[in-house]
Parts: sequence; C-alpha cells; structure tokens
Amino acid sequence: MPATITLFTDGAFAFGSPRPAYGWVAVGENGKRPVATGSGQIPNDGSNNFAGEAAAAIAALEFAVTQGARVVHLCTDLATLGDHLMGRFPNCRRKSAALLREFLSAHPDLQVVVTKVPSKHPFLEKAHHLARSAVAA
Repeated sequence: MPATITLFTDGAFAFGSPRPAYGWVAVGENGKRPVATGSGQIPNDGSNNFAGEAAAAIAALEFAVTQGARVVHLCTDLATLGDHLMGRFPNCRRKSAALLREFLSAHPDLQVVVTKVPSKHPFLEKAHHLARSAVAA
C-alpha cells in the first residue's frame, strides 16, 4: 500500500434499528477500483447517524494505518465530520466524536485531509450501500 491512500466513508441509521452502521471503501493508487472495503455496526451513543459516520472514519483510518499510510484523503458527504477530525469541536460530548479525537491523538504522524464529496460519487455510494446493508443485518 502506498504512503497515501484515499478512503470513502459513510454512516447509516434507521429508526427501529438499535445500532448505527458504517461502511468504507479504500481506493487504489489509480483511483479506479476499490482495494478494500469494510462495514459493521456500533452501539448508539445517541447521535444516530453521526455515530455511524464517525465509526466509518475510524475503521477506515485504522485500515490505512495497518497499511502503512502516512497521508489519508478521507472523502465523506458529512461536512461536520471534517470539523470533528480537525478538532474544531473539542468540547463535543458525543462518545463517537471523542473516539475520533482519541484515534487521531494515538496517531499524531497520520495526516488526514478531509474532502466533502457529492453523495452520488460512485465510491461513496458503495460505502453507503455497505453501511445500509450493515444496518439491516
């Protein structure tokens, strides 16, 4: 895996489901095909969809670290996720936001560049599909 990686992340929540879910897609150097994907469910901290969005970012960033990435381009459709990752809400009491801060604190050498992308981007749609499928599981 190269020192730089591009990740697409999305969260999902459905009322009636007790747990938010997440999905992520890692894209190869050429940007044309996924090289890895992941999804899962997490406990709800009361923030519903944001919990899934944060979990998607953490899971994808964990993958990037295991692959030796030093720079991550994190693509999301949630603008405030970048604000949380950049520490603009340091007093946010959401457990999921605290987990994001803890992850980044534990990996100070990891440079994360957050980009808001349209929800119809093909790789973001793939991450969304993974997240929605995990909610239904």
